[in-house]
Amino acid sequence: MESRGFSVAEVARFTGIPEFMLQSGKQSYNSNEQQQLVFVTNALVPHVTMWEQEWAYKLFTDKELRDGCYMRFNVSALMRGDDATRSKFYQTMVYSGIYNLDECRALEEMNPMPDGLGQNFFITKNLDTVGHIVRGEVK
Repeated sequence: MESRGFSVAEVARFTGIPEFMLQSGKQSYNSNEQQQLVFVTNALVPHVTMWEQEWAYKLFTDKELRDGCYMRFNVSALMRGDDATRSKFYQTMVYSGIYNLDECRALEEMNPMPDGLGQNFFITKNLDTVGHIVRGEVK
């Protein structure tokens, strides 16, 4: 058993994969969540960035690159927290006017709200749209 545990630790060390992802090591939720963040940022992102750059180089023409085409992996799905943490994040982003409702829905793989209702940005002054506040139409 000791040699088996040693080999799992060696694989984790060599690949940068946290031991809990190899069904070994410390099994604390908070610790695992932090290890997941470290794994994504330190082990995956360098590879993902390399793939994005190479694919953009090989798949897009110079004109497409000048026009703003790019290749991007979405690793944020790997860093999603629990529902309460995601809910608090979205609430903060919407209340601060950083995301609109459709952008939050897109991050959750949901369709936009009908009739463009989710395209409005909100700020915390009575939670009204920025446009109403700028035009002086505050309720």
